[in-house]
Amino acid sequence: MRSPFIGIAVLVSALVPISVVACIGSSGDPPSDDRGVAEQETVIRPDGSDFPAHFKVVTPAGSSTKGTVRIDGISGSLDALIGPVKTGNRAFSITSGGIFMESSATVTAGKVTTVEAGLLAVDIKNAPSPTLGISSVDGIQAPSVNVWRNVGGSWIQASNGSLPLTSDGTEPAALLPGQYRVDFGYNRVDGQIVDVAALDTKSIKVWDYAGRNVAKIVAPVREFPTAKCATGVYTLQDYRLLGSSSNSFRLADGASSIEIGKREDALASYYFTISGVYEGGGLMRIPLPLGNTGQGALPFQVGRLDVDHVAVLQSDGTTKIVPGGYRVYRKTGTDPSGKEIFTSSPVACDTPLALPTQTGVDLPRGRYKVVVEYSTVEAGRKESIYIVDVE
Repeated sequence: MRSPFIGIAVLVSALVPISVVACIGSSGDPPSDDRGVAEQETVIRPDGSDFPAHFKVVTPAGSSTKGTVRIDGISGSLDALIGPVKTGNRAFSITSGGIFMESSATVTAGKVTTVEAGLLAVDIKNAPSPTLGISSVDGIQAPSVNVWRNVGGSWIQASNGSLPLTSDGTEPAALLPGQYRVDFGYNRVDGQIVDVAALDTKSIKVWDYAGRNVAKIVAPVREFPTAKCATGVYTLQDYRLLGSSSNSFRLADGASSIEIGKREDALASYYFTISGVYEGGGLMRIPLPLGNTGQGALPFQVGRLDVDHVAVLQSDGTTKIVPGGYRVYRKTGTDPSGKEIFTSSPVACDTPLALPTQTGVDLPRGRYKVVVEYSTVEAGRKESIYIVDVE
């Protein structure tokens, strides 16, 4: 019978090899190869987290405003969840109602980062009176309306092109909270400034008198066709604000009118010109007074001078109607003797050539000298002089 044996193993550490093995048994038994060693291993079982972030731009409750939100190259709709998106300070943009703006937000892991927008409804279409910059008057001017955002005291254009002139305020645009300027007209000095708060809805009428100083140029009644200068280019009823061709308009006969204004914060003084009406070698600059802030439009009535054919008395007592011509001179002052002083050159067309009778000219109100010429058999060319007040 084999004698039992005891095997003893000493494990120093996982990194130190076994160096001593002692066996006790009968001298006749062969040594065993089983050292009885238990090997130990280190296993790392890592863990982590993945909490995707999402982003949303919300509008006032019940809003059906359309628009696109873009962040991290992902596009989505207003009030819709967008993601997953990256965390940290992320740039985003909103496009709504023809208005484009950019901003940034801090996006937090595992959460929906929400940005609250406001709404701005702009009524352009329903202006009760034609208004320079938003209305076409006799099809001449090319109006436009733009939106600007106050960013750190500087106005940055927010509108992606001009707002449609058909905008009637029924489709508001989603905007980031802040101050906005909706402008139009000459040098963009007319319009409204409005503050838009988060989840608030603001409606403005760009033509409303609040915060604006406004004048109304009213066309005269015209008995005869309007005269043209010798070149046939300038009709004396084409108007330009401050001589700018981009702010031209034409007032039709009768009660036609156009309102011209500015924001109360804008530093602007208005003059307008009438094509073909000259003084001092250039187009006559006609001052346009504006009404008080928020008090409506101050009327400015344009004057009119119409000259008929000449009724020439004949030797037999009858009257013969003959065509003639006329020149118009404007009163500029009075000399020390009380004699009225008129311009040395005609103000209508600034040419020695007479305008044909049975025509008329639009003029600023004032006192004028009209020299009418006509031909006779008796003495050839004759002249008649009239001093008239044009109202």
